[in-house]
Amino acid sequence: MADLENKQTKKFKIITLTVPAAGNSIPINEASDTGYDRITGVLLNLTNQTALPQGTIDLAINGKEIFPRGYETRNIFCGLEVAPDERFYSLDEKGDQTTILGNYVDGSVVGVVYPYNVLLYVRQETESPRAKFRKLMTEFVKAIKASKDGAEPENK
Repeated sequence: MADLENKQTKKFKIITLTVPAAGNSIPINEASDTGYDRITGVLLNLTNQTALPQGTIDLAINGKEIFPRGYETRNIFCGLEVAPDERFYSLDEKGDQTTILGNYVDGSVVGVVYPYNVLLYVRQETESPRAKFRKLMTEFVKAIKASKDGAEPENK
């Protein structure tokens, strides 16, 4: 029973992009990790905060556009005054080896020291085995009750 409780249900993938010079465009081409069926959020951080106001990003997960070309990075960044679990831009996208594609474009801000890194944190989650088991058992019990009542079980 301990295995059901100890399986990791949340994992953070860190996609690191290095920006070598002003105005550079850096592609994002990654896959989410195996075993995590949902991508539930993204967070952006830069090792040089001076670059933040003018940088842009576009991002698609599994072919679905999340941020369109030219989306300002400051819209998905927040400071340390925000609680860690609230810093992420919330999503609910398919995970488990899902393609993460996009592009980061440096905004050529005066005073930025190059190179710097862009860190895109991808929050990945899955239901715990215990929660999956409970859900299956609940559906099973409903199906048994429905068959006893002569009703057709719900198909989900």
